[in-house]
Amino acid sequence: MIARFLAIPLLELRNSWKKPLHVIMLVVFGLMSLGFVVGGVQVSTGSADTGGAKVAINSAFNLAFADFALFALILPFFVAVICGMPVLGDFDRKINRLIAATPISHAGYAFSRFLASLVVLAAILGAWLVLQIGFYELIPLDANERVRGAFSIWSYLQPLFVGALPLAIFIGGVSMWLGVRTRQPVLVFALPVVVLVACIFFVWSFNPPWLPLWVNQLMQLADPTGMRWFLRTYLDEDRGVEFYNTAAFAPDAAFLLSRLGFAAIGLIAVWATGRRLARAERDDLRVGEPRALLASAAAASRSAKVEHAAIAARGRPPECTVRTPGFVASTAHILRAETRALLRSPGIWLFGPLILIQAWAATAFREGPFNTETLVTTGSAAAGVFNTLTLLLCFLILFYTIESLVREERCGLSGIFRASPVPTASVLAGKVLANAAMALVIIGCASLAIAMVLGKQYFDTGIEIDFEVPVLFLVLGVLLAPTLILWAAFVSFLYALLRNRFVVYGIALAALAGTGFATQFGYLNWVTKWHMWGSVQWSELDRLAFMWPAIATNRVLMLSLAVFFIVATLSLWPRRLPDLRAVADRAKPAALLRAAIVPILAATPVLVIGTYAALSVRSGYEGAPQRDAQKAYWKRNSATWEDKPVPALDKVDGEVKLFPETRSIEVAATYVLRNPHIEPMAEVPITVGPHFETSDWTVDGVATDPEKRDQPLPSIENRSGLYVISPAKPLKRNETVTVTFRLKGEFPRGWSRSGAGAGEFLLPSGVVLTSFSPSFLPVVGFADGVGVDDENQRDAREYPLDHWKSRVDPAFGPAWATDVRLAVEGPSDWVINVVGVEKESIEVDGRTRTVWETEHPVRFFNIVGGPLEAKEGDGARVYFSRRTPHNVDTMVKALAAARTSYGAWFGEYPWTNLRVTQFPGLAGYAQGFPGNISFSEGIGYLAKPIGGVEGENGEDADTLDIAFYIVAHEAGHQWWGNIVMPGKGPGGNIISEGLAEFSSLMLVHHELGASQGEALRRRWERAYTFGRSPDDERSINRTDGTRPGDTVITYNRAGFVFWMLRDCVGEEAMLAGLRSFVDKWRNGVETPEGLDFPLIEDLVESLREHAPDVAKYDAFVADWILGTKFPELEFADTRIAEGSSEGAYTTEGALRNIAGGRAASSTATEVVVRVFGEKPSEEGAKAPFEDVMVRIDAGEAASFRIATTFKPVKVVVDPEVRLLFAGRQRCEKSL
Repeated sequence: MIARFLAIPLLELRNSWKKPLHVIMLVVFGLMSLGFVVGGVQVSTGSADTGGAKVAINSAFNLAFADFALFALILPFFVAVICGMPVLGDFDRKINRLIAATPISHAGYAFSRFLASLVVLAAILGAWLVLQIGFYELIPLDANERVRGAFSIWSYLQPLFVGALPLAIFIGGVSMWLGVRTRQPVLVFALPVVVLVACIFFVWSFNPPWLPLWVNQLMQLADPTGMRWFLRTYLDEDRGVEFYNTAAFAPDAAFLLSRLGFAAIGLIAVWATGRRLARAERDDLRVGEPRALLASAAAASRSAKVEHAAIAARGRPPECTVRTPGFVASTAHILRAETRALLRSPGIWLFGPLILIQAWAATAFREGPFNTETLVTTGSAAAGVFNTLTLLLCFLILFYTIESLVREERCGLSGIFRASPVPTASVLAGKVLANAAMALVIIGCASLAIAMVLGKQYFDTGIEIDFEVPVLFLVLGVLLAPTLILWAAFVSFLYALLRNRFVVYGIALAALAGTGFATQFGYLNWVTKWHMWGSVQWSELDRLAFMWPAIATNRVLMLSLAVFFIVATLSLWPRRLPDLRAVADRAKPAALLRAAIVPILAATPVLVIGTYAALSVRSGYEGAPQRDAQKAYWKRNSATWEDKPVPALDKVDGEVKLFPETRSIEVAATYVLRNPHIEPMAEVPITVGPHFETSDWTVDGVATDPEKRDQPLPSIENRSGLYVISPAKPLKRNETVTVTFRLKGEFPRGWSRSGAGAGEFLLPSGVVLTSFSPSFLPVVGFADGVGVDDENQRDAREYPLDHWKSRVDPAFGPAWATDVRLAVEGPSDWVINVVGVEKESIEVDGRTRTVWETEHPVRFFNIVGGPLEAKEGDGARVYFSRRTPHNVDTMVKALAAARTSYGAWFGEYPWTNLRVTQFPGLAGYAQGFPGNISFSEGIGYLAKPIGGVEGENGEDADTLDIAFYIVAHEAGHQWWGNIVMPGKGPGGNIISEGLAEFSSLMLVHHELGASQGEALRRRWERAYTFGRSPDDERSINRTDGTRPGDTVITYNRAGFVFWMLRDCVGEEAMLAGLRSFVDKWRNGVETPEGLDFPLIEDLVESLREHAPDVAKYDAFVADWILGTKFPELEFADTRIAEGSSEGAYTTEGALRNIAGGRAASSTATEVVVRVFGEKPSEEGAKAPFEDVMVRIDAGEAASFRIATTFKPVKVVVDPEVRLLFAGRQRCEKSL
């Protein structure tokens, strides 16, 4: 019995090395592990400083992370082939009839087959494990950047037992059952496809703030890959490098039980496979009852009359006409037969609803800032499902194409079929077109889902957004079809070349895995990005116009490559079995040359178009020459000009002509530069954009050529993009030099490398240009960061603790403000806004020239506009496209409220204009220039409107008007960043961004209600909790924005801490301190060494003067601003006390602060614990509640008791979101 059972496993194990698929699997796993080590794929934690604490690449958690990812993405497909196909192969070879005649039972045969597959998989994974150990333990590492811990074999084995084994049993067993149940090899791959698509696009990433904890835990347990559990449990909240390097990887009991459950499902499926095999053999429904059939046949033979007739008696035989079927007729016949077989396949009816559900999920909740919802348009929805459809259809085309190509061979009809006079082109065209029909069904399901989402959106919001069929055809037709055609041609070519479907499966899956790896690490460009992932960036204003030449060329290139594969396939397709003589004849040079003529001709367009695309990428603004020029700029000038005193730009007088249809900019300008420093300046640097051609340079009226060396003074020298001005004599303090120039260029110039977005641009859809970069005017001084990449990047600067006590330079831009006069010319149907006020406007020949002048000197200025309309408010104006009017009223309200409230809270607003101007969503940011805020369409204009209704008892705490909030934040920069320029150093940018966040929270709180303020703080807390880097985290006063995790400190922690400080000192005292701060630091403070700009310690000093309780204020500042306090709370025990009765209830429990490391604090944390009762049924009624204040020391637990007259149903920590802490979701518990 045991010998019979083990016969198949032993046979498979002995022959496993002979099967190419097994070798391919080992190679793919080995190369991926090597790529993980070399490419630095590891848990994102540890210090970014050279020599700082790093996660060990061979730690248990890092290995588990790499292995879980590898198993989830690649293992299911190989498991499905190795476990699901052997039984079907036995059916094809009729071996099942021989096995049925042996003593082994069908269930025993199924389990024996399954065990054989698992043994082979174990052997492959065992060999891979040896390779992995070698890669992780032996490859040399840079000790300053990456470290290796002590070797532990259990760290390598544990992911195999916990992750790979249950997943393999589940996928293998179910795939085997699906194959036997349907007799369709395609459905063997159904489960891996469903698992991968669902996990990548939903299960792993779907984690909104409103998701209940129990649903999150259920999703973790229901994920067969285990990746969601690993991410949510260990990685979402960075636990620090010490934990990941030293703690044991110990899955909890619930997770282990779920793994056992998946393994049990797989084993049950194997048992069901045996049952199905037995039933198929015992009760063949196609044959019926054998005895009845035999009796019926005997009766029919007795009653039948036999008639004999001579052929001659029937007359002459009819004429026979033989005609070779044509290409069209043959293709139509094969297409009809293949389509009929396809429509009868359950696979298409499985994947159609799957993509319908997936497209609905991907578009129904389009995530915006802070997990808010954005409005869905046809273009954004189509672009949103593009990646999903591409991946799913590539899998389906792979499986259906291969199975259709081997169908005749599996049915024993290959000899007859290949000997028929049907052209080979018709055979392949009919089969491929049938798969195209399947793709159309899938795309139709996605289109139906988009239409349904738009309909539901109209029902929910009343906003009608057109269902644009041309847009859908463009994105899901014109852009997607070349990818699918190329992939089908490539798969057919592989089969024609290799003639082994399992080898083709292995190579094709390896190609997909390699493509994903190359995409993730940015190795692909417009020449090689055959799948277009991440390059379909939809904007309602731009509509793919920005990179359309690159997109169109890429699509034509892929179609020409598909033609080459089709031609190669036709030349290789086997219509007859070759003999040795035929092989020898075809190997002759003349025969090879004749056979190669057509493929060479087919390859010519590929080479021509590919060369053109490669040259276009190279000559574009992200090409290699551009990167080399930036490197040369840094290499030539960084040592000389970094941290050198920068001259003041007293005046800019320029003429800017914009030609959007050609992306051209023409500039003629005058700069007046002044030396504000004590030391003389013999040289003055300015940086000119590399996209410009310059001419007509003068220095104090003297013409000069920057490209010439050793010119007489005054002169200008071009030093690799840094133009160094040498006045006739060194500039003494407050002496000036006047420079004039002309610039002409295209911006951005040419193609990108692979993306379809840009931060600044001039396009027919809109323009956004800023003085932060040399996009339309030179930048004064040396531009930090240009030419810096991983090869020459340095660690963050370490500032002395008392840096704030010295004179501090501005955080960004010049220290001294500039009088700006710009005459901007552009299309007459455009609105173009510039910093300042409009002085005159003239329209000539369809173009408008408008002169703008600043009322007061400014440090930054910009140009933003396009074909827009305007909406007026009280002292505010919002410019928008007619395609995106949905949130304009809210934005006008926010802008007007900000101007009024901020002026009262922080100081008078100094400029006449306050405008928000929309630009195409090729980038998702907003910037608050003086009176002229540039605003991307994607971060406010397309937010889903929610009104301003306040929730009850925090029940609607997730409601946030994101458009109002973002406008309020950017309006805050009129004060924080413009009126008050922060200093350069740790804590400087906190004044700009942290106070802008606090200002927006204040406005949301006062204008929209407390509930939306709580919602915003919840989102800040969540973003900070999940985005912080404990090993790199520094206190607010030591954060300079250069380390991982600094962003969430600068924005989220700082904004929340300032709100807590408001609670600490009171709102009036807080605002009085901020007004004093603005009064003191407006335009900087003059010192003998020059202008001084504030850091966070200066703000702390200003606020202290208005604190009613200085000791309490200092303690708060020590914990939250000068320290890194961050409590982590959880309930230790919570229940309704025994003895509680009707009308007298007691809720008791304990609250624990488990924060450790630098997040812990020596001072206790005070927090409110609230018990809620059942909400009354009356409309508008609020649930009763009782509060108690709990004081908890770090690492300790504090008990609490709350007496109520109502029956408690829920206990919540900090219900009004007044404390920043981790674990909020765990601190809400039903009783």
